[in-house]
Amino acid sequence: MRFHKTLGYTLLLVVIALAFLAWNQWSLIQQQKNLLALLKSNPDKNLSVIVQAHAKKAKNFSSKPASIATLSPGKTPLLPSPLDAASEEEQSRFPGASVIDAAEEEGPELGQNTRVRILETDFKYPYVRTEEVVDAATGNVVAREEMVADHLLINLPEGQTPSNFLKSFGPGALSMTRVTPNAPLYCLNLAGSSPEMLPWALDQVIMIGGTLAVSEPDFIHQVALEPDYPVYNNRWGFLKVYDGLNAPNLWNKLSFAKPVLIAMVDSGIRDTHTDLKENIWCNPSPTSGDLHGWNAVADNGDPKDDNGHGTHCAGIIGALGKNNLDIIGISPKVELMACKAFDNHGMGVSMDEIKCIDYAVDHGAEVLSCSWGGNEESPSLVGAINRARSAGVICVAGAGNDGFNNDKHPFYPANSALDNIISVAATTPTDELASFSNYGKKTVHLAAPGVSICSTFADTDSSYACASGTSMAVPYVAATVALIKMQSPLLSYREVIPQLLNATDKVPALDGKVVYGRLNIPKALGL
Repeated sequence: MRFHKTLGYTLLLVVIALAFLAWNQWSLIQQQKNLLALLKSNPDKNLSVIVQAHAKKAKNFSSKPASIATLSPGKTPLLPSPLDAASEEEQSRFPGASVIDAAEEEGPELGQNTRVRILETDFKYPYVRTEEVVDAATGNVVAREEMVADHLLINLPEGQTPSNFLKSFGPGALSMTRVTPNAPLYCLNLAGSSPEMLPWALDQVIMIGGTLAVSEPDFIHQVALEPDYPVYNNRWGFLKVYDGLNAPNLWNKLSFAKPVLIAMVDSGIRDTHTDLKENIWCNPSPTSGDLHGWNAVADNGDPKDDNGHGTHCAGIIGALGKNNLDIIGISPKVELMACKAFDNHGMGVSMDEIKCIDYAVDHGAEVLSCSWGGNEESPSLVGAINRARSAGVICVAGAGNDGFNNDKHPFYPANSALDNIISVAATTPTDELASFSNYGKKTVHLAAPGVSICSTFADTDSSYACASGTSMAVPYVAATVALIKMQSPLLSYREVIPQLLNATDKVPALDGKVVYGRLNIPKALGL
């Protein structure tokens, strides 16, 4: 009798459990149906976020298309990516990527089509959204951006709490996580990644938060590296910017100065490299194993370089010259902080760049070396650089490697309107503008060597490589800023930057290409 009762209770529990699971499944299906209905009800008929004002600051919101960041007409025409497969170029950056959803529609302008694709990748944030605006007559892409498909960034207005905002947002969002303690910036994780999801979510933020809520896609950036050019001389860039000055004598004069801390917001640094380890910053008060910096990609204190780009840029600044290759940094007495925002493929997002910048400023960095960027401006990233500005920190940024005129086709953060940003183009050994380098008579401040630059690399503790790009030009300028600050530590950023720029060489080939000229270290130091 007792056995039958036990069996009956067991069967009852099984039935209850199955009913609960069935109800749960039904509830999930209903939520998905409701969400789909919400997305379909989006009054904004254009699926693109890069051509709509809701991709910009909320105060600029309008149902009308905003101006788009177009590709330069001088660039080799870019063909649209397949709607049903990742392109070869995408496969090189996201190995194994596949297209899981896509949509195409007319607009935003007459004679244009918008193509939105969702890729599933091995990236930190697996669902990547690509947007392309295609000219129907030529078949060429006139605007293109990549961003995370299933989350966005939002600055909550004062008085709004994450829990209340999330509740108001409804079934379209799963959770919110704070990006940085330095601002009310949050990552809003969405309940889907379809082509309709992100534009709907951006509009929804404004409906809930009003004009004070600033939301934006989390744009994907890439380090600015070009295929290598023939090697001219391992030290040509060093010799060019030192312009005959006996560099060791200068370093001896500055030997008693406090080293300047430069944050490499990059792919990390190989901190055990023979030519770098003595110049790696040591955190006096680590809290999360962050002895030498921060890894925003993995959210831990180990910013090891698994790409090589960051180690290469670090060596241009501070390699000690412990090699037989005649490779030495511009400022061998410096402290290098590793702030890893880019993965092993050199890919990163605005959110991780922001985390790195805030970490660097909070831990005493005086210079930010930023050899990366993109065609869309992130208000949240500008906010982080502005916080750095308030702390007197200088941001040196690459002008980009697309051969664009940045006056007409902005590249960010180099083009962001903050007076602590220095935008840098790249030059050749013959003082020509590098063929790949972006330029701008009004917006690119100066140029520095950026072709076949040989430096440390991350493969081993004694590996070296030569590379080209505005990425390589940036650390020349960042190191020079450090030298100026070592020489005159009381100067503010408002004094350091004019001293640097007014001392450049007026090179004929750069006339009309940059605001000032080509970097000259002795002149910058008044020697």
